[in-house]
Amino acid sequence: MVDKRSLVAKLNLSDTTASEEKKKEYRIEAGKAGEDLTQSYLDKWGTIYFRIEQETKKLPVWVESIGSKRPDFIAFTSTPSEIIVIDSKLHNTNKESFLLESDEIIKYEKLIIKLNEIGFIPYHMFIFPIGGMAPNKFFCLTLDDFSNGEETLIDEKKFRQVKKGCVFHV
Repeated sequence: MVDKRSLVAKLNLSDTTASEEKKKEYRIEAGKAGEDLTQSYLDKWGTIYFRIEQETKKLPVWVESIGSKRPDFIAFTSTPSEIIVIDSKLHNTNKESFLLESDEIIKYEKLIIKLNEIGFIPYHMFIFPIGGMAPNKFFCLTLDDFSNGEETLIDEKKFRQVKKGCVFHV
């Protein structure tokens, strides 16, 4: 008889025996899936937005020059000077909170500062699609949530941790 636990363990890419390359491939595919779900939400809402290409490893000059991160989407509101920068994160929903590396948060903060300097009223939100059996449900957090989140250390890296809030429905 086949041992189910060992069989499932062979599929689990988060297992320490999985190669770093396989883990990276999984994260890239999960990221694309999260972006696709987020795009479907924006389309259903009739949002005016553009999706920023993530495939190329070269950052746009303006992003690189300020030491920022490239968002997944930039959305426009009915107020001409307002924009909402959106990052989609596909996340394991079994955990009680969301984590982002502190260095990543600083890069997002630099982006918001730059957009503010050039005359926009920017907001930054993170959409965490649930996916699976709940593709039209997601968690939503802001950059402020993470900037003010509880600091935690994991494998000698600093993270900000934010407890899950309410679930939104498309």
